[in-house]
Amino acid sequence: MTGPAPLQTSRPILLPAALDPGKDGHGAAIAAALPGRNGDTVALPDLTYVFIVFANRSGSTYLGELLASTGYFNLAEEALNSDHVIAACQARGLDSFPQYFAQFAAERAKNGHFVVKASIGQIAVLAGHGILGRIVPQARFIVVQRMDKLGQAISWHIASQTGLFTSYHAPRDRPPPQYDRQALAQIMVAVAEQEARTGLFFGLNGLVPLQLTYELLTMRRGLAVELVCDFLGAHAPEYDPAKIRLRRQATALNDDWRARFLAGK
Repeated sequence: MTGPAPLQTSRPILLPAALDPGKDGHGAAIAAALPGRNGDTVALPDLTYVFIVFANRSGSTYLGELLASTGYFNLAEEALNSDHVIAACQARGLDSFPQYFAQFAAERAKNGHFVVKASIGQIAVLAGHGILGRIVPQARFIVVQRMDKLGQAISWHIASQTGLFTSYHAPRDRPPPQYDRQALAQIMVAVAEQEARTGLFFGLNGLVPLQLTYELLTMRRGLAVELVCDFLGAHAPEYDPAKIRLRRQATALNDDWRARFLAGK
């Protein structure tokens, strides 16, 4: 691969014990399929790397669409998922995750910005492969959280049963989702733990992300885009509502499950 000279490492990345790249599901799969760890030497493009850090059902996909609708940013994808990474490396004859990351970022970037969705576990995987330490001076982090944790858990539990994680997906032939109070409580615990790991990671590394909420994204879309652009120092056009394809998936079932949970059933 030809490209710019490798970016220089600025400083080490500190990971809390709960953020072990080897124990992350995506990280473990990538390490098994792609043993090469040449992140210290692979040429990385000179870009502003914008990470939308999320837990499921927090509005990260919607934020990606809002930003892309301006025409200034690329559409944020979950490009660090192991299945995506491994398939792309096999198709391109690449033998390491850093090679994949460098090529994908260069190909998708627009106006000097590469926007990508990532869990906090995947951020740790980037650190484990020697990538994050080199790009962190040019990295910007946007943390998307949902304040309505019960609503998030209900949405997540329904999607995990139907397989319809976004409105992009075509309906599947599956049984109707089943209410499970214990599962909803466990999801809320998992989200809280993930958010705690996220906060600790940024604190340990002295990084200050922009924090947006699902509620702001759905109520004040224009403001959300404006805040991101101000944070990045980017002069993007206003978002275009006509280009937003994502649709709200909640139905009366979500309301029913909320009522049952709050009634202690």
